Formats: sequence, C-alpha cells, structure tokens
Amino acid sequence: MVCMNRWMSGDSGHSLIPFFDFSLNDTWMRDVMPLFGMQNGERVAYDFGFNGWGLKFASNRDNQAVRELFFERKLFDSSVRYINRLETILEGGAIDVNSRGELLTTDSVLREANRNPSYPKECQDLYFPEEMGVQRVFGLEGITPMSGDDTDGHIDTLARWVDDETIVYCATKNPMDEQFKKLKQLEMELQKLRTSEGKKYRLIPLPIPSPMEDEMGEPLPATYANFLIVNGAVLVPIYSDPKDEEALRIIQEAMPEYEVVGIECSALVQQHGSLHCITMQVPKGFINIYEDEGRNHTATKWGI
Repeated sequence: MVCMNRWMSGDSGHSLIPFFDFSLNDTWMRDVMPLFGMQNGERVAYDFGFNGWGLKFASNRDNQAVRELFFERKLFDSSVRYINRLETILEGGAIDVNSRGELLTTDSVLREANRNPSYPKECQDLYFPEEMGVQRVFGLEGITPMSGDDTDGHIDTLARWVDDETIVYCATKNPMDEQFKKLKQLEMELQKLRTSEGKKYRLIPLPIPSPMEDEMGEPLPATYANFLIVNGAVLVPIYSDPKDEEALRIIQEAMPEYEVVGIECSALVQQHGSLHCITMQVPKGFINIYEDEGRNHTATKWGI
C-alpha cells in the first residue's frame, strides 16, 4: 500500500521500495500470491486456485495474478519453477507451517462447501503433496471464525507457530465475551495436538482487542495473531487498544530472538483483514535483481 499522491509525485520516501500498477480484485496478498518452496534443490512456486473465500467476492483478477507475475511481468527469477495447482482452492492465510513441516489449518476452510467439498479428510496429500515438504497436517475441527472474519476461519487470525513446539493462540477469560465459546473450542482443539514424540505442544494464550466495528456497525476481525515474521523482527498489528502492550509483551517473551514491533492497523482492519493478510514474504533468491544508479536492489523494477 502506498500514499498515491506521494507516489505520483515521485516522493515515496523509500527509494529501495519498488512499486507497480497491478489490477486485482482485492488487497489481500497472503491469499493470492504463490506458496514458495524447494524441490530437490530447485526453487518452486505453487499457484493454488483462489475463488474469493468460497465464492463470497469477485476473484477473476486475483486468480490470474500469479501467472501474470510469472509470465508477463517476469517478477520471479528464471530459476524459479512455476507449479500449477489451480484445481485446488487454497489461501495462504489458511495455513501456518513450522520448520518441521507441521502444518496448522482449519477444516472450516479447507473443506468449506464452495472450496474443496469433495476432498476427504484422509486425503491431505491432495492439498499438500509430499514434495511440498509437509510432514504432518493438523486440521482443527469445529472452529467458528471470529466475528467479522469473511474467510470462514483462517488460521492466521487464530493460532500461529512461534517455534517448532510452541503455538500462540487467541483467547479470552471473559465468559461474557462474544468470542469466548469460539476461542475455548480453539483452545480445546490445540490441546489435543501432539508432537511426533507424543508430547504436548506449548500453548501461549494471546489477548484479543476490544470489539471493533466498521462504519456500518459490522464487527471487525481484529487479532494480534495476524503478525508477520520478517528477518530479525516480528511485526505485530496493534489497534490503539489497551491490550496492545500485553500482546506485544507476550509475543516478545515467546520469540526473544526477534525484535517485536507494533504496527498500527486500525485503518487496515476496517477492510476486514490485518497485517499478515495483506503481505506475502518471498524467500531470498526468488525475486529478480536489478541495478539502479549503481546500487544492487533485491527486488525487480515492479513491486507489490
């Protein structure tokens, strides 16, 4: 996202951030962009189908975005192989994976009637074939999305890995809170999970912000679990809420090797998404490199 009048004037304030004009239906890069990985030492990008979160919204331009970036815009390095998985609907926000290849997701999204209704639970390899590096799939059952969530319960709004044995998750101690029963079910599902050695995972509850509404009075899915991990830092969405400091402290204690930075997202969440939803990290070596005025940029002349 960029301030348009500053961009048009050439004064973006960030000379190392490239931009380009790109036509999409929506802004949520997490769900539109490819999933990146390695196959036998080769860089690959999996292009899954996207249908507007189960046919809720238009998605014709979003669903063509990856192919345009690959074959027309040449955004990705020539060493990256495109893999067509368009027959399977999968959004990036629906999954979270640790370094052991253990994947968290929710059945409410993966088997939602307008996404992949014919995929049985026993056939996880239809979603995540062995070459993707996924070793175990934890599909949380009975999950109800948080109020205002259009995605049917994306895991990146609810629970996230912070290391291979630790999960932070949204919770509230207030039984009168609208989210209480939903988040208690989430907690119960997470408590069932076991490592490959049969041990329980370390579970750390995160607070939830006070209820927020859009200008029409509809609830907004504000959550601290929608953080973004980057090189050396964790960017955590905050909402000018009294719980902001507590959430930042908990995440910092859970991830002491990172610098935890709060990013004000009160305006962003008005669109029913937050920081992780609107971004997609790309591993080093996947993006073309260009030179400009003698400087080597680790991005193409186009940016998202």
